[in-house]
Amino acid sequence: MDNSKNTPVGIAGDFAAVRPACGERSGSGMSWNFGWGILMAGFLSGAILGLGFHRADFLGGYDSFRRRLLRLGHIACCALGLLNVVVALAPVSTTTRWLFIIGGLTMPAVCWLTAWRKPFRHLFFVPVLSLVMGVALTLFARTTPHPNPLPQGARGPESGFLSPSRERMEVRGNATRGRL
Repeated sequence: MDNSKNTPVGIAGDFAAVRPACGERSGSGMSWNFGWGILMAGFLSGAILGLGFHRADFLGGYDSFRRRLLRLGHIACCALGLLNVVVALAPVSTTTRWLFIIGGLTMPAVCWLTAWRKPFRHLFFVPVLSLVMGVALTLFARTTPHPNPLPQGARGPESGFLSPSRERMEVRGNATRGRL
């Protein structure tokens, strides 16, 4: 951090610049923090499980139900954590954000509880329903105008590094002419 200007510097500064833009929209800071927190929980749970993976008989062996459910819970933390970070940057409703958070909390919890006691498998409808509804609302939001657009000056998904800018497309178009 450069103290004279109080602006972020370098890669960390570029990353930090995203957070205020997403925090200005309602509820996105909650999804952002939850996403990174559950991703950290996924890394830590994977590290803990990794302590015993070298033993062939660990938790009943590689194909045991218990070991598969613990691995699934660990991966669910990682995947749903990243999904919540993406949701924090998307123009979706607070209800949609809560559905993804509920899914991110309950999916690994139900996996781990089911690894402990099999009857908990009957609770999988909670995270599945929550996540399916979150995706449906996200798709619906993309087809209707959003009442809370990005704040002025914030960059939307169309300006991301995966979306070609008009300038890059024109350069690419000129570079390929004559080769076809």
